[in-house]
Amino acid sequence: MFLVKRAAEVMNRAIAVLPADMSLDIFLQQVADDEAVQHVVVTRDGHIVGVMRLNPGMRRGLAQTDTGLTLGEAAGLKFTMVRDTTLVFDVIRRIWAKDAVLAVVVKGRGAPRGGDVCGIIGKEQVADSVAESVQNYPD
Repeated sequence: MFLVKRAAEVMNRAIAVLPADMSLDIFLQQVADDEAVQHVVVTRDGHIVGVMRLNPGMRRGLAQTDTGLTLGEAAGLKFTMVRDTTLVFDVIRRIWAKDAVLAVVVKGRGAPRGGDVCGIIGKEQVADSVAESVQNYPD
């Protein structure tokens, strides 16, 4: 059942953890055709300060433009953090309570730092987990 899975079991690992002062333009030029990175977790002095989802349209549309922005300026702030051992039920509850778009999944104990990031959980990961659990039931 999807609600009792751990965050580590459903998270998206296609992420990059990058500094806030990195140029958005340079980053997008580097990953314009690389689908391996789907989300960016942005850090400042090791602290997690924002997240960005990289959809294909954004990659190609902005790759040839000069926004003049840094990742820190472009990153969204509507996220929450959960441990990799957190139950999906609690992840969903936390995302809802914090009015977040997604959860950054971190490993270890103590204050989460950029080096602790191991994935993200958004609506897609929750939906995939639900669909997978439904398939396990016979007709």
